[in-house]
Amino acid sequence: MKIRALRTWIPAGRSAGLLALALAAGLAGCATERIQHAVSLHYEGTDAPRLFQGAQSPTVVVTPFQDRRVNPERLGVYYWQRLIVDMIPRGGTASSALTAMAAEFLQRMGMRPVEGRWDGEATSLHAIPADYALYGEILDLRFTGEGTLRDAANKGKVTIEVRLGSRANRTVVRRSVEVAPDETQFILFDNRYEHINRMEQVIRRSVSRAMRDSLTDLVRRTGAGQAPGQAPQGPARELPPAPGEPNPFERFQQR
Repeated sequence: MKIRALRTWIPAGRSAGLLALALAAGLAGCATERIQHAVSLHYEGTDAPRLFQGAQSPTVVVTPFQDRRVNPERLGVYYWQRLIVDMIPRGGTASSALTAMAAEFLQRMGMRPVEGRWDGEATSLHAIPADYALYGEILDLRFTGEGTLRDAANKGKVTIEVRLGSRANRTVVRRSVEVAPDETQFILFDNRYEHINRMEQVIRRSVSRAMRDSLTDLVRRTGAGQAPGQAPQGPARELPPAPGEPNPFERFQQR
């Protein structure tokens, strides 16, 4: 089967009529068409719990997320008859997008993101230029979608590991979160191709949920809220995870 040269997806709302005609023309032929769709990875979901106000707002260094995937330039692929859509991050990389999302979410919680670096280890917390520091890794971020004339199925997996360190207490807490959506959408001869944009929503919502679940738990467990700058209590150490521990932010973890 012949695959034509890669093309760029036209964003929804811009030249929608021309896009529909172009896609229809490509699907009408015998060759397979391959295009790109840029996915915006901004936060989308239930708002963050506001934990700090005014002078109580602690500072936090948000270190760029480390992308551990083999193919960091892709988010997934969608198949629709003879059309292949490669999902890619919009305006940069998944690492930069998740870093910005984490900083925004912490700011909504009442913390103040500042510039700086941290290697994720408790022994280096004394050198951070803030009260707290965040370190994150993207372990998995891949989605697959397939559409028919009747319905469209989207599934995938997002796995991130996040660490939050307290300079005052010299402690680090970590949380690994996995979100694995598996959804089917009834489309029945949708000529507007909105089911392709649906996959973008699934990706963005899944990444947002992983971020929300991990950060609300970490901020609670690290003791953020005690007076910044207090003397360290004992040597630097890493606190173990607390599986099954009641989470007071459960209502913020609903889709």
